[in-house]
Amino acid sequence: MRGEHENISDDNLKQLYFTIVDASNDFLPAHWHQHLEIIHLLNGQMTACINEQSYELVPGDILVINPRDIHSTQLHGRGRYNLLQIPPVHLKRISTDWELLHFSELLVYSDKEESLNDRLTKIFTELMRLNTGEEKGAHLLFLIQIYQLLYLLYTEDCSVVNSQSRNRTERDFRRIVHSMEY
Repeated sequence: MRGEHENISDDNLKQLYFTIVDASNDFLPAHWHQHLEIIHLLNGQMTACINEQSYELVPGDILVINPRDIHSTQLHGRGRYNLLQIPPVHLKRISTDWELLHFSELLVYSDKEESLNDRLTKIFTELMRLNTGEEKGAHLLFLIQIYQLLYLLYTEDCSVVNSQSRNRTERDFRRIVHSMEY
């Protein structure tokens, strides 16, 4: 899968990117970035590809795209989703070995109270409310929710990639970047 590097314009106060996307048949071609990207599908259907693996998302599903993974998305018809992109400045606070962390890519919708998906959905609901910025200090409350989200992912949905595997991945990634630059 060929991919382009995406430069993300982070919000100055929050130092991350969050938006609600409302679109029809939107296609984002293969790309990669240093940010951890999380998509929370509110309505519609989406196909996402991450490193050659394909996922079919339905409302309530949460997709986690690890930093530097090549990925693309395709909305089928009208759709709406939360898009959260968290840069390394926040990820470095998870662990000194944050680059060896790998989060599961698909958290399927669950109506089970207190499931990981349910708790993350509640966080996204609060992020949408706080994103209006009308409340004094809302950006601080927003960051509290971001760190709660990272805490849940780290403690309940995270594995550590061994350094040998990481070195192979790093070598392959550098080759891809070099090819793209050429």
